[in-house]
Amino acid sequence: MGRTDNWGEEPLKRAKHLIRFLASYNNSQKSSLSAEWRNEDSDRPELDIRTTLLNLVLLLYPERITSKYDPKAEKEKLEVQNTINRLKELKIVRENSTPGEKSKGIRYFTFVLWHKIHLEENRTQMELAWRNRSKSGKSKVEKTPQTNNQQMYETPKRELEPRLEEIVKLYLAASFNQDAFAELDQAGETDPDRRTKLKQVFIDLDVKTRKGSIPRDFKLENLPLSARNDTDDIPF
Repeated sequence: MGRTDNWGEEPLKRAKHLIRFLASYNNSQKSSLSAEWRNEDSDRPELDIRTTLLNLVLLLYPERITSKYDPKAEKEKLEVQNTINRLKELKIVRENSTPGEKSKGIRYFTFVLWHKIHLEENRTQMELAWRNRSKSGKSKVEKTPQTNNQQMYETPKRELEPRLEEIVKLYLAASFNQDAFAELDQAGETDPDRRTKLKQVFIDLDVKTRKGSIPRDFKLENLPLSARNDTDDIPF
C-alpha cells in the first residue's frame, strides 16, 4: 500500500481530478474502464468502477502519457493508488477486488459520492472531508507531547498498611471539619474565599512527622489498641 501521510494541496488536487473524471465518465472506452451508478436517487449514490490502474492513468492524463510503455506511467500508477488509499481513509472509496483479480491487475472500486448530476458537489464535499481529516491529524500531533508530559509526571499509587490507614483517618478527622474550609497553606493562598474545600489528602510516607503537627485534641486513647504501638515515634 502506498503512503498516505501527505494530505497537502497537490494530493488534494489529484483527488479532485479523479473524482471529477469518474463522475462524468460516459463509458466511452468501456473495455478500459467500466462505470455503473447505483442508488442514484439517494443522498450518497454509488459509482462502481472496473479498470486497471494503468488504463485509469492513460484515461486521466492523455496529454502527458500517450502509451502504456511511457516511463511516466509507473510513477502515475503509484500516485493514483495513493490517491485511492486516501479516499479509502475518508470512506469515499471501497475496494471489492479479489486477490486473484489484483494479481491480474484488475481492480473493482465503489466510489460513495454525493450527486450524479451536480458533479461539482462531489468535489466540494470531498474537499470538506479532506480538509477536516487534515485538521484532525494536526490536532492529534499537537496533543501528543502534552500526553507524554502527563505520563512523565504520573506517580504510582501506594497502599497504606491497614493500621497506618486507621491512624491517618483518625488524625484527619480530628484536624478538619467536613463542613468547613481546610485551613491548609494552598500554594501560599491567604484569602480564605479563594481556598478550595478539602477533597483529597496526599501523604508522603517518607517524610518524618514534624513536632507540633499533631492536633491539640488528638488523644492516644482514641486509637484502637492495635494501632497504639505504631504511634511510638510520633512526638506528642
